[in-house]
Amino acid sequence: MVSFVKIEGKTVKGVFKQRLTRFSALVKVGIKLCRVFLLNPRSVREILTQRVGVVLIEILTEKRKTAYDLIGITAFTSSRMCEK
Repeated sequence: MVSFVKIEGKTVKGVFKQRLTRFSALVKVGIKLCRVFLLNPRSVREILTQRVGVVLIEILTEKRKTAYDLIGITAFTSSRMCEK
């Protein structure tokens, strides 16, 4: 069964650089390095490695410390996944 999620707002592609804390990461967006919020940090622990393409949603409010939420990855291949 396939289910779809409607994403409202501006989406942006970036490149994952490093994990900062449990709920934040450093992502390169264009030429800028941005601190982003990780929505579900436990489920992305193994797949977030350097230079992985990620999808962000832009959320601009004054109450937030970050302008983006990391909502997905653009592509992922792993020999570990193929073995299972």
